[in-house]
Amino acid sequence: MSGAITPSTSVTTITVPPRSRRTFTLTLRIDPTKLPVWILNSGPNGGNGAALTAVEYDGYLVLDAPGTANDLTMPWHVLPRAAGNVSAPASVRATTGSPAMARLTNTGANPVSVDPFTLIGSNTTVNASLGSGMQMPPMDLRYVGVRAFDGTGICPANSPLIQFAVTTHQRITHSNYPVEIDLLFDTDRNGTPDYVGYTAEVGNFASDGRNAFFVGPVGGPYSAFFFTAHATNSANTVLTLCGSQIGVASLGQQINVDAYTYDNYFTGFELSKIEGISTVLGAPRFDIDTGSGVVPANGSLTTTVYRFNAPSDVTDSGILLQYSFAPAGREASAIIVR
Repeated sequence: MSGAITPSTSVTTITVPPRSRRTFTLTLRIDPTKLPVWILNSGPNGGNGAALTAVEYDGYLVLDAPGTANDLTMPWHVLPRAAGNVSAPASVRATTGSPAMARLTNTGANPVSVDPFTLIGSNTTVNASLGSGMQMPPMDLRYVGVRAFDGTGICPANSPLIQFAVTTHQRITHSNYPVEIDLLFDTDRNGTPDYVGYTAEVGNFASDGRNAFFVGPVGGPYSAFFFTAHATNSANTVLTLCGSQIGVASLGQQINVDAYTYDNYFTGFELSKIEGISTVLGAPRFDIDTGSGVVPANGSLTTTVYRFNAPSDVTDSGILLQYSFAPAGREASAIIVR
């Protein structure tokens, strides 16, 4: 077990009298610095059950009674994931001539990779769960971010490579079900969506296990060029597409976007939305230099936040940082730029 898990019991021996019961405590001490790299995800490994073997720990507690008639074994199983705990400033002040410094601090025992995006949408509404077994799980959008790159050699017609970051208030166990993320693209900005993108399982229901981001004209057909980036049991999702899939030929084009979550398993209902998003792909109002992109364990990372000139109607409001692995509710930070 590489020393990552140390089992221990509260007693070394226990006696159970006739017609009685006795209790004891089994403790599993987990050293996060010795855990393996987390390889489970909703994308390429979404249906790979064998991948579980690389990150799970299990064993048996043996209760050895005199003789063999009363010997007992109690199985245990744990699926731990190493994480850090990063905090960022809620806001910074930057001008086109004077960038701002933003210090990221990690109080966790593991280093954390930082994935930066321009923050283009946010939502503070959090719906309470109706309870286990009610078949109406909440899934509320929290942040939407974007970044775009030169897609030469990757995308058809060398169109841009575009990534949308979506952070939800609640964690998504697996991207297949029961939550679907949809993005509507108004590429020509005439008030009517031209293209749609949505997360879905590859193939038919429960047939493949892998999740991808399917994109196409509103009336179809839809195609997926990339798997959904989601680490399982995470509030962070990254959706990747090519500009050619939404009618964007080059960087610098302004588009409008609406984001939604849907229950795709129990009810089909809309769960959350952020509408009225507008941004210029590859030319954001705000950007960030994260240096190494890693906040060391019990350490910090100084980043630089930049402001650029942009159209007055874009919704760029700051920086969205998604963290590789973190406690629930702390998997992303939004830095508002004043």
